[in-house]
Amino acid sequence: MAKSKAKKTASQIVSESRKELVDTLIHKMQDGVHPVREMWNSVGLYGLPHNPISGARYQGVNLLRLLMASVEQKHEDPRWMTLKQANKQGYRIKKGAKSVLLEKWIWSKVIEEENENGELEKKMIKLRNPYVNFFRVFNAEQIDGIGPIPKVIPMEKNEMLQVAEEVIASSQCEIVEAMQPRAYYSPTEDKIMLPPRDHFKSQEAFLAVTLHEMSHSTGHPDRLNRQLNNKFGTPEYAKEELNAEFGSAFLQMDLGIQLSDEAVNDHAAYLQSWISVLENDPNELFRAVHNASEISDYLIENYQEFQAEQQHDMHQKQISEIQSEELSNSGNAKLRVAIKRAVKAGSIEAGVKYLEKSELRHPDDVEGHRLVKEKFLENIKEFLPEQQEADTQEKEKQNVFPEEVIAEAEMLGFSSVEELQDKIKHGMPTKNYDTSELIHQVSEALDGNYKQENLWEANQESLSKEAEYEHPDIVINESEMELDLEI
Repeated sequence: MAKSKAKKTASQIVSESRKELVDTLIHKMQDGVHPVREMWNSVGLYGLPHNPISGARYQGVNLLRLLMASVEQKHEDPRWMTLKQANKQGYRIKKGAKSVLLEKWIWSKVIEEENENGELEKKMIKLRNPYVNFFRVFNAEQIDGIGPIPKVIPMEKNEMLQVAEEVIASSQCEIVEAMQPRAYYSPTEDKIMLPPRDHFKSQEAFLAVTLHEMSHSTGHPDRLNRQLNNKFGTPEYAKEELNAEFGSAFLQMDLGIQLSDEAVNDHAAYLQSWISVLENDPNELFRAVHNASEISDYLIENYQEFQAEQQHDMHQKQISEIQSEELSNSGNAKLRVAIKRAVKAGSIEAGVKYLEKSELRHPDDVEGHRLVKEKFLENIKEFLPEQQEADTQEKEKQNVFPEEVIAEAEMLGFSSVEELQDKIKHGMPTKNYDTSELIHQVSEALDGNYKQENLWEANQESLSKEAEYEHPDIVINESEMELDLEI
């Protein structure tokens, strides 16, 4: 009795499928066909391969398999599903339909383990050595009963070019255009060197080449850390070119753009080098696909972060513009007066005191006061840069009240300015005080030798003198308006 044929394991079946895939690619390249570009060109008006039942989009090796199957079987529909999924939906697989094998790697498993109470618990553990399984899918064109797929509206060419420009703008690697004949990435300098943009036959070609070189730049030790210092013509050089070629293609697929690719100048030479690499080790194809997925993910993540930063900066700019508009009337008038007073007195403090008095008269406009004071401190530096530093040094060096405070103290009827100054120098802590706080502290230092009603009257008189600058109709004295600023 003849022995039954041994059943193949999942690992053996996947290995045979991989070899078949590599052989197909090699034959295409021997015929002068660029397989990556052919697969990318096969993507029609319906998008990339995906499963309409689960909503999952195929990635990595499985994406490669389905793109190649679409090329070979001339499928335009990107929908793929298993027999079980089709049956569950009430569909029927057409007779004679040929499925496509896809890989499924198992990285974890559920085990039962006793806990401290002696009870069995299910626990997910990560496998030290993952194992592979497989499943088969059919294209929607091989299925009866499934409805038509709506066409995906492709990007306009200008929109595609804009997306590519934004991705390039997000590059973590410096991009230099110089008078030179070739494009390349320099690992030692971490720079992408390009001929001038107008030396390319089109903007599209320039962008495609740049994305290819950006794919190389992800191999820098500070990024994805691949071996990049490879001599031209070596197998290692060919492997990295394969990484970048697949990486650029995956990047464009993920972004939904499609650019004419001129990254590979010496077409035949590159194809021959890839043939040699794959014939020597067919697994290099799958390493390249894995690296390409990492390249695409890395560049897209960086691009998204760049977009978020740009949106934040734009938002802040809009806020700033709104704030400037808010200062166009009363705020601008108050700002000009504050600067005028500071310049006239030769002291920033004079302008600040004017704004502080305004806050006391109009306590409900907190945000308006903040904006005006912020603009004042920004602009006054242009007029009193030296005075600002001098005032700071003087305050640190001396522990005396400013002249304005001394004058107010005299107005309040204190007996002696000299006595006041002596009390301040020897009886007060070394600290810079607000004007109102200073008067309060002075009064306490002089044992309350003042009249409360005089303080109130002095404050009223002071406020009345400033009122013309804070009128709701913004009536500003012409002499105060001489100093004009662009806000």
